[in-house]
Amino acid sequence: MLGKDEDEKTKKPKHMSADDLNDGFILDRDDRRLLSYKDGKMNMEDIQEGRSREAGSPEEEESEESDEEEEEGQEDSQGPDSHSDLDSDVESEEDREKPEEEQCQAPGGGSLSDVEEQLLVVERIQKCNHPSLAVGSKSKLEKLFGFLLEYVGDLATSDLPDLKAIDRLVVQLYNLCQMFPKSASSSMQFVLQDAMHEMEEMIETRGLAVFPGLDVLIYLKIAGLLFPTSDFWHPVVTPALMCMSQILTKCPMLSLRDVVKGLFVYCLFLDYVSLSWRFIPELVNFLLGILYIEAPNKQSQGSTLVHPFRARGKNSELPLVSSEDDVATWQRGSLPLHWASGPCALTTAEANHIRLSCLAAGLALLKHCVLTYALHPPPPPPLVRVLEFGRKQGSTKEEQEGKRLIHKHKREFKGAVREIRKDNQFLARMQLSEIME
Repeated sequence: MLGKDEDEKTKKPKHMSADDLNDGFILDRDDRRLLSYKDGKMNMEDIQEGRSREAGSPEEEESEESDEEEEEGQEDSQGPDSHSDLDSDVESEEDREKPEEEQCQAPGGGSLSDVEEQLLVVERIQKCNHPSLAVGSKSKLEKLFGFLLEYVGDLATSDLPDLKAIDRLVVQLYNLCQMFPKSASSSMQFVLQDAMHEMEEMIETRGLAVFPGLDVLIYLKIAGLLFPTSDFWHPVVTPALMCMSQILTKCPMLSLRDVVKGLFVYCLFLDYVSLSWRFIPELVNFLLGILYIEAPNKQSQGSTLVHPFRARGKNSELPLVSSEDDVATWQRGSLPLHWASGPCALTTAEANHIRLSCLAAGLALLKHCVLTYALHPPPPPPLVRVLEFGRKQGSTKEEQEGKRLIHKHKREFKGAVREIRKDNQFLARMQLSEIME
């Protein structure tokens, strides 16, 4: 009647943009499924629990919608996006890899793949922490050398020493030593100092020392590979030579393992002096003692033994073969280093084979030393008269007498000045005490 539209009071729809369109998605809850792994395999239990929860939600919805969701869930489980086929593939791949891993077992109990993975990790650490990439990378790599050195000791002291892994780690130690020689030498010095301190404590308490473990022997071997052994004096090689000298002269042989360790140290000594051709008296003494106690008839020999060897005693007949039948079954070969850390309980045949191998090694070392020092005899030291004040002779007698008097005058003058200084200090203390009183 008034010319107004009847639908004027009704609300007009608001303008909706494309982002505001009601497309049917419910964003009230997060129904995403997270992928998880357990023991290297895909964890399918969480996914199945999530699906069961989704399938059990129709209590709040209508029955028709629940049926549709279950059908869709079954289609999804059979669709291309499902992870059920991956589970079977992972299990099949593991079944294929199991026999290969069982076949590739390292001597130390770990698989070769583990050793290769460790070496790969070490190489990546070196590349990612190269000194040219960041400021603090140098200190990290210096610490890495110490960690690798400790790890080598752990591998050597284990029940089954993994010598192959140690051999491959030496390459990494050499690369780090070439990059940081000072820090590498300090780390090696620290290891050798510990070994020497332990030996000195044993000598002070017991009067004798025992042969060190396999880790110390390997450290001595690594020191000869990383640092130059022909130098007249070296901060690492010289202490290593002193350590080996103490081992050969202070450690008596109490078992066959000690014999193997002694021969190993003997070979290390020869490697150290192979370029400098130094004459080492400890080598001659040790080789003489080894051959003496391995000889069956000791009464007819005219040589005498020097400590730590004894002509008579509990272990004087330790390297002697107890049965001649084991000589026929023995096969000559190299002396394995794992005998130095092997079990103490050995059969009679195994012990005789070790004795024969030690005897063969001793004779081969004797031949090597004879040929070496015959072709390269050590030069005789020149006899030079040394004066009282520490200078060599290089002038006439009158000049020598004058230098001696000058040196004597300086020494007495220093002594007189020292005594006068002490007297002045004493007088000053006495005066101070009188003033205080």
